[in-house]
Amino acid sequence: MSIELGTTLEVDQYRDPLLPTAERVIPIERLVGLLREAHGQYLVGATSGTFDLLHLGHLRYLERLAYEVYSRLGAGRKGLVVVGVNSDESTRRNKGGRTNGRPVMDERTRAEIVAGLRCVDLTFIFDDDLQLAQLHVDLFQVFTGSDHKPEDRPEVSLMKQSGTFIISVDPEEERPGATTDIIKKIREHNIY
Repeated sequence: MSIELGTTLEVDQYRDPLLPTAERVIPIERLVGLLREAHGQYLVGATSGTFDLLHLGHLRYLERLAYEVYSRLGAGRKGLVVVGVNSDESTRRNKGGRTNGRPVMDERTRAEIVAGLRCVDLTFIFDDDLQLAQLHVDLFQVFTGSDHKPEDRPEVSLMKQSGTFIISVDPEEERPGATTDIIKKIREHNIY
């Protein structure tokens, strides 16, 4: 499907600053439809993570992603920053939550908090890493990793082959206030 540049698309409504944050969290199936419709009109940047306790490191790398997207826009193109938030179940699988109380906040709360950041346009909740990897390969043009190097992720080699721009974020940039460190500090001071 070819859409003329400048055409108003359904995805445009999600960029409205007056749209309530809760409406910026959309099902993954809806996201796929919106991005397919917007193909060619939008430069889409994406990342994913748990975002259990939002901290300065999260903010810095999400802002970096937004910068990379918006600094690459050509004539008539728009930017879109999309963030996948791990479901509660995938967080437990990845972070050992059954033994350490992770996630601290439920998936919907985490997704809404991330969606409320100025540098993020849309969030979605995902449980299946393979489904997420396919999204990265098919629909995203800019990608950054969160708490690990992008090149360590299995989908990155496929993304490079499809022309996706990969951002490597300095791990020291994203460490300030890491969730694990925050939880440890709270527990050491018997606050939690």
